Amino acid sequence: MRPADKAWLTLVAAIVVYELAARDGELLSDGVQRYMARQPWLVRAVIAVTAAHLMNALPRRLDPYQGCHRITLHYRKRPL
Repeated sequence: MRPADKAWLTLVAAIVVYELAARDGELLSDGVQRYMARQPWLVRAVIAVTAAHLMNALPRRLDPYQGCHRITLHYRKRPL
């Protein structure tokens, strides 16, 4: 199993555990609804960019997640 596969399994497991243990009104979707009431354009943008990233629909230079990864790699290679 590759590292990304393990990361996906960990994410799914964490979400399932959280959703099973959450109190009424505190599911992740309930949180998104609250955020939508305050900043609908920002929530939609974050969801859209995340979905586009996961589908590799953004060019690498425009993908903010790829940008964060490149910055991390750049600073990892620099001596302390």
